[in-house]
Amino acid sequence: MTSKTAGTTWQQMVDHLPTGAALLGGDLRILHINERLLADMDRSSAEVIGCFLPDLVGRRIATPGRAEDFPAGKKQRYELLTPHRRHRVEASLAPLPTTPPTFLWMVHDVSVTDDGAISGLEASETGFSLALKGAADGIWEWNPVTKNLFLSPRLLNILGYPQDFAVKTTDEWLDLVHPEDRAKYSDANTRHLRGKTPHFECEYRIRRADGTWAWGLSRGIAHFDEDGVARRMAGSITDITDRKQQEEMIQFLATRDSLTSLANRFLLAERLTELLARARDDGSSVAVVYLDLDFFKNINDSMGHQAGDKVLIEVARRLRQEFPDPAVVARQGGDEFIVVIPEAPDLAQVGGRIGRLLENLRRPIAMINGELSVRASAGIAFFPHEGDDAVALLKNADLALYAAKERGRGQFAFFSSDMAEHARERMSLERYLAVAAEKGEFCLNFQPQVELPGGRIVACEALLRWRHPELGAVSPGRFIPVAETSGLIIPMGAWVLDQACRQAAIWRDAGFRLPVAVNLSVAQLTHSNFVETVLDTFRRHRLTPDLIELEITESLLMDGGSDALGALDELARLGISLAIDDFGTGYSSLAYLKRMPIDRLKIDRSFVSSVHSDRSDAAVVRAIIAIAQELELQVIAEGIESAEQAEALARLGCRYAQGYHFGRPMSAEALAERLSSRCLP
Repeated sequence: MTSKTAGTTWQQMVDHLPTGAALLGGDLRILHINERLLADMDRSSAEVIGCFLPDLVGRRIATPGRAEDFPAGKKQRYELLTPHRRHRVEASLAPLPTTPPTFLWMVHDVSVTDDGAISGLEASETGFSLALKGAADGIWEWNPVTKNLFLSPRLLNILGYPQDFAVKTTDEWLDLVHPEDRAKYSDANTRHLRGKTPHFECEYRIRRADGTWAWGLSRGIAHFDEDGVARRMAGSITDITDRKQQEEMIQFLATRDSLTSLANRFLLAERLTELLARARDDGSSVAVVYLDLDFFKNINDSMGHQAGDKVLIEVARRLRQEFPDPAVVARQGGDEFIVVIPEAPDLAQVGGRIGRLLENLRRPIAMINGELSVRASAGIAFFPHEGDDAVALLKNADLALYAAKERGRGQFAFFSSDMAEHARERMSLERYLAVAAEKGEFCLNFQPQVELPGGRIVACEALLRWRHPELGAVSPGRFIPVAETSGLIIPMGAWVLDQACRQAAIWRDAGFRLPVAVNLSVAQLTHSNFVETVLDTFRRHRLTPDLIELEITESLLMDGGSDALGALDELARLGISLAIDDFGTGYSSLAYLKRMPIDRLKIDRSFVSSVHSDRSDAAVVRAIIAIAQELELQVIAEGIESAEQAEALARLGCRYAQGYHFGRPMSAEALAERLSSRCLP
């Protein structure tokens, strides 16, 4: 290869650099200069070509007069002389593998305003181009025909290799490139050599001498002969490791959950879309699992958010352990997680894995003051049969999760088409519920509560009934869950309390002091102004607290946490009687009994149905009554349907009862007649 060919190649590279640069001969005379440096010097090419470098710099800064005096790659400062001003530059010299010897002179203007307050170093930090920095420190030349490769001493220094480190061919260099980046590197090189790109440019990882990886930005230009064959290619490498690490950190923060380091919603959407596209191409299946921790709010309320965070971190670790790559594990928010399983096997295998996961999550978590167990529920939907895109799959997995929770929590459920129908029904019910009260579709029925063994009516329970003009009588089992999840339970509950207080006041004025029990939901009890709502209702109807009893369930307490307990304490201080409904079916009855200001327990009907014939049920009822007596609580049994059940309960010491045997839910007028006649069934 001729020196003319070599010179042309390096001239093209100099012209391509984004900063001031020039080629110098061994005698420090300028052979070629790019437009950027000419603009900085305010001179034409004809004025500087052939000029001796020391003639172009000021004498106030010492300048070596020989190329040998320039340490390779070391930056030095000068004053360039221009027709109109002097300005400071920071420059470096790098030897090129040419014959005769030539040097690459890279120049960066570090001039400042008139006061010169900013130092050259500060200017370098704020404005020094990465390309300049890299080209000064890392120069390479490659012969595409012979595959011979030259690496400058500064490039070897960047990578930590000794100067005698032998990398003579591109194959040897490719061995230093990260395996994941080799295809990208080769493709960029090939495209330039085929004339498809004006220059070669590629970001890739290079192995350092210590085995770690450096990120490099490599840029270069090939020189082609008359036949279009690349005969020579030269360029520079910039060390961009710091920038890439910053980019990776920014990318991590943008796509990862800050607490658990799992994928966040944005990365989940991206990865799920990619996996679905791949599944469409190869005909495979993808499972989407929507997982939610049961009663997680209680952990935050009772133990603090720091404990809650620790639980979330441990749950995330177990999820990642159970579902490593290529599965995607994401935190959707709060205590909700998403797992995406590509190439999912059949339902049985996925169900088995989710079952094992739920069991694994139940294992105790070590906390500062002991251990804590958590439970989770999950819903599963499959691509392509149960959703063709990410939105549909997530929605259907969420519907399946809701079904799992309805079945009793701590379980998982597969999506089925009837769940979608159920969801549509819920939406319709929600629309109807929103206007039911103002349209007069609600009413209250009242079921007597009696004293055993005589059967004297001592109180009643208010039960909400809804009759829709099109749907007819709608079961509370259908509309109450919809009201709770939609938030309509707040105004609905306020309506029930208002009507119950109104009726209690009417009975009081008629001479019947009959306490009325009203059921509460967790949403009502934890609502910010619930206690004030109760007081306003009492004042409006001129009612004393002893005529209203508020009933709550054990599961409500588990869901409500410390907020619920705080509201109960306030209500108790006001003199309002409190009862636990469905006692014996919850998870932490005895623990909560010690803390709650409860006046009465309602034994769940599941223990009552066979109390007269099943020794185990009788033993449970006897134990509940004994606990209540020790805690000075009243006991009422619900679901009494026969005289045998009533007699058995009386023998066990149960003082109060409620059920069809004593009267079905009835209108206020019908109950008033019963009160007047004192008639019994």
